[in-house]
Amino acid sequence: MKTPQVKPDWNYGIYVGNGAIAQKGYTIKQFVEFAKNGMCEIGQATEKEIDQVIEIMNDEGLAGDDIFTLWEEMQDPNNF
Repeated sequence: MKTPQVKPDWNYGIYVGNGAIAQKGYTIKQFVEFAKNGMCEIGQATEKEIDQVIEIMNDEGLAGDDIFTLWEEMQDPNNF
């Protein structure tokens, strides 16, 4: 007889401080906040995600196109 596998109600992961565990991925809303605050996590966005961030920022009257330039530079491993 096989034992059923039940997902535990606790998480393993990388503790990032302040009671938070690192996530595997970020939401579009989080990427928008990263972009607004000039945080380097914006570099983890995919091209599709960065396009959505730019659209949201442009709708809010912010310089979304500048975020693409920053994101593009972060994709080049020779820049860092």
